[in-house]
This record gives sequence, C-alpha cells and structure tokens, in this order.
Amino acid sequence: MIKKQNRIYLLVLLLTILSLSGCSQKVKVSSLKPALVDNQAIRKTAVLAFEHDEYGLREAVVSNMNKVEFSKKKYFSIVNRKDTQKILKEQKLQDSGLVNLNTFKQFGLSDVDSIITGNILLKDSSTSYYQKERYNYKRCLRYADDGKTCLQYQTYRIQCKQTHYNLSANITITDIQNSDVIFTNRYDKEYMQEKCSNEFARILSSHQVYSLLVKDVAKDFVNTIAPSRFSYDVEVIDDEDIDYDDIQEKYLENGLQLMELGDYKNANIVFSKLVHSTQYKSSVALYNLALSYEVLGDLERANTYYQKAKDITITQDMDKVIIKNAKRIENKIQQNNKALNQIKPN
Repeated sequence: MIKKQNRIYLLVLLLTILSLSGCSQKVKVSSLKPALVDNQAIRKTAVLAFEHDEYGLREAVVSNMNKVEFSKKKYFSIVNRKDTQKILKEQKLQDSGLVNLNTFKQFGLSDVDSIITGNILLKDSSTSYYQKERYNYKRCLRYADDGKTCLQYQTYRIQCKQTHYNLSANITITDIQNSDVIFTNRYDKEYMQEKCSNEFARILSSHQVYSLLVKDVAKDFVNTIAPSRFSYDVEVIDDEDIDYDDIQEKYLENGLQLMELGDYKNANIVFSKLVHSTQYKSSVALYNLALSYEVLGDLERANTYYQKAKDITITQDMDKVIIKNAKRIENKIQQNNKALNQIKPN
C-alpha cells in the first residue's frame, strides 16, 4: 500500500512540475547575416582549378556560390570553367599570388575583379580495432529469488573497426587589380565511422567520405564570403503585466492565437488595438506588437515598440525576455543594413 501511495505521489509531483515548466509560445523570425568578408571584388570572380583536387572541391565551391541568390538574382558573377582553363594554360599563378591582368583582358575577362584559388593540403586516415561487450539476452546466468527475473546475462565480445578521416584545404581570394589577398583560410575537417562484426551499418568508401568533407569545406567558405539568411525562435509573452479588462484580455488571447496560426498581419492589428486600449502602459502589449512587426519585416517599427516595452519594464517588474529582445533587435537592424549594403549591385 505504501509503495502504491509513493507512486501516486511521484506521479502528481511530476505532473505539477511539467505544468509549471510548460513551454512558452514562440514564433520563428528570419534574419539577414552579412558576409564576414566585406569586399565587393569577390562578387565578380574567376574560380581557378584547385591543386590536388581529386574530390571536386572547386566544383563544390562553384555550386554553393551559384546557389546564393537575393531577389532572384545571383549574388556572384563567376567566370565559366572553359575561360578559366584558358587562363591556366596561358600562365601559372606565382607563389606571391600576382596575376597578369592582361591575361584576363585577352580572353575578354576584364570585368573580373578577383580570383579564387585552392589547394587540398592533406588527406589521411587511420584505422583502429577494438572489441565491444554485448549481452546475450537468451542466456541467463543468474536469476532472482522469484526464479523469473534475470540478474545476470551471458556476455560475449565482438570485433569492431573504427576509421578516422582528416582533410585540410586552403582557399584564397586575390584582388587582381592590386594583387592583394582579400581572404585566405585553412579548413580542417574530420569524419569518423565504425563497423562492428554483427552490425549492418552502412560504411562509406574513402572517396565518399572525402567528397562529403570537401562539401563541408565549400559550404563553410561560401558562408563566409556571402550574406545569408537564417531563422530562430523568439518567445511570445502571454501573461498580463497590468490589470486588463475583459476586452483587453480578449485582444491578448486573440492576438496570441493568431500568432500561433501564423496570421501575423491580423495579429499585428489586434495587438495594435491592445496597445491603444492600454494607453501604451502595458509592456506585454507593446512587446507582442513589436514582435509581430518584426515577423512582418518592419524592423524599424519593431524596434520602436521593443524600446517602449523596455522603458516600461525597467521601471516596474523586470522582464528579461523584453530586455533581451530590445537589445537583440538593435543588433539585428545593424547587421541587416550591413548585409543589404553588401547585396546592392556593383
């Protein structure tokens, strides 16, 4: 009887904890991240053949660069492979990175502002063997007093093989007008796979592994030299911070439901009514209105209402969610403007 009561008590306690720690409603917002390499010369480029490139790093770089689009326009203008190969046959790049611009003009490539070169520096692998212990659940060595519960199963060992792969590559962007190195970086990637004797795990060939690794390198490289979009969740506040009347409570309830349904335009209208109804005295109403503006892409208005919400909450009951997002939106606007400036046509 005591054990049963304990189980009931624990179940009630667990349900209470779960109800108190329920997840708050969140909405997904998108953001524009500027390229780390802020140089317009990379927009018009020639991607030359990479050294020791048996796994297609150059092709992966070009493929990823061609995928970068804003307003249905490609961000990069890349010289085609045929013209690139002509240049390579005509001259060899010197260790200093100097390039004879006349060579580009000869092939009608005078509008190329930079070149991208690369090199697979290292690729290696190492294999180790070891054993794992497994239980034979069909063979019990020792039972409990009830004669049914197994306390100790028979064990056996299986042979396993583990292989580590490493790949290092260097990619450089050179400004052909002045031969300055715009960007250079070494990328180190690794991959591990294992196979045990009684398992049916799919094992990749070394060529497949290195092909995956060069794709990771290409992705990291392009993410560095191009603006990108990403999304994240922002919390909605559903608790009143001041006493709402029945109409105001309905505004809050309806606005939250519209946000949950993804109808941000109408949610914006409802939260705007709530803000006016509470005479701009509710930080929750102001915050949710700001969030709806942000989701709709109006960052300046979003910032205005985030800051109004912050001004209220710092003089009353502090709400960390409001403080955090009021600061976040300021940084987002700064980053967004920088990215938009990079996206502008040359």
